[in-house]
Amino acid sequence: MTLSIIYTEKLIRICAFATSRENYYAELYEDYTELHREK
Repeated sequence: MTLSIIYTEKLIRICAFATSRENYYAELYEDYTELHREK
């Protein structure tokens, strides 16, 4: 039970980090899809 609480807190932190970096990851994803369109 204690471990699941720790992992939930880590997940919340990861999600908070991801949303703060949302634009950065969106740009990365666009670059990635463009690379695959060229091939």
